[in-house]
Amino acid sequence: MSLDDNWIRFHNIEGNTYNDQIMSKHIQNILKDSGIFSVVINKKDSSYSDIFGRIEMYVKKEDKDIAIRLLKEILNEGVL
Repeated sequence: MSLDDNWIRFHNIEGNTYNDQIMSKHIQNILKDSGIFSVVINKKDSSYSDIFGRIEMYVKKEDKDIAIRLLKEILNEGVL
């Protein structure tokens, strides 16, 4: 997938569990509920049980600051 210049990566999830995919979807849903559209790109190598790679999360540039603030709130509250 190729994103245009209006998109910026705002978060990486680097781990090796299935929970990483669940966490990325949970973050994406919270952003959506706040009116922020996001894109999740899974760059994990499934040939090696998802040990290598990461999940990248993108938002539009104009939403980056709000998305980062929401992510910090989510992580500080222990929702994930």
